[in-house]
Parts: sequence; structure tokens; C-alpha cells
Amino acid sequence: EFVERFGQDMMPHFLLMKSAFWLKRFEEAITEGRVAFNMSSGDDLLTCGIILSSAYYLNGNNNDCYALLSRLKIEQSADAEKLMFIYSLAAKDEGAAIEHINKLYRINRRIAEEFIMKFL
Repeated sequence: EFVERFGQDMMPHFLLMKSAFWLKRFEEAITEGRVAFNMSSGDDLLTCGIILSSAYYLNGNNNDCYALLSRLKIEQSADAEKLMFIYSLAAKDEGAAIEHINKLYRINRRIAEEFIMKFL
């Protein structure tokens, strides 16, 4: 009902994407996420991109998740760099994975070290 009433706004699609994601309904999250992503801008674009790419990844679409985040202009986002590292490894692109870890170190050394310790 919310989407029917406010379907021209990004927020209802974003909320449906996020709800579907947490319910592990990844196909639904991807469908709504594409709409929300295409309607978003600024910080919302990065937030939608992160959730949508995560839905792609968890649905087994490794190439789609990596391609989506690669298209975004990611600057100074530790969360995005962590995801790009994981997606790079999933895509078997070790060079890109190292590049994303290096970017994460430049953004915040402590966060990078904690991430490496948890990941390894």
C-alpha cells in the first residue's frame, strides 16, 4: 500500500529492499533494490548500492555485485572498500582485492587492521 501510494519516491522501494534483504528474500530485495538504486542520488546511492550488491552476492550473483559497486564513485567509504575486497576475492581478482585493502588502509588504518584480523 505504501509503494502504491508513494511509488514515485525512492524511500518505499528502499524500505522494501531492506526488509526483503533481512528476511533473506534476495530476489525480491534485488527487484526493489534496482528501483531504489535507480531513483537514488548522493549518500542514498551508496547505501542502496551496498545493500543491493550484498543481495546480489548472497543470491550467488558475484559478478553483478562486483560490477554494481565498481560503477559507483566510492570515496572514503570503509564499508564499501570492505565489500569490494570480498567481492574481488569472490571474482578471483586478487590484484583488485589488494588494491581495496590498500584503499581501506588509507581511509582508516585501525578499521583495516580489525577487518583483516576478522577476515583472516
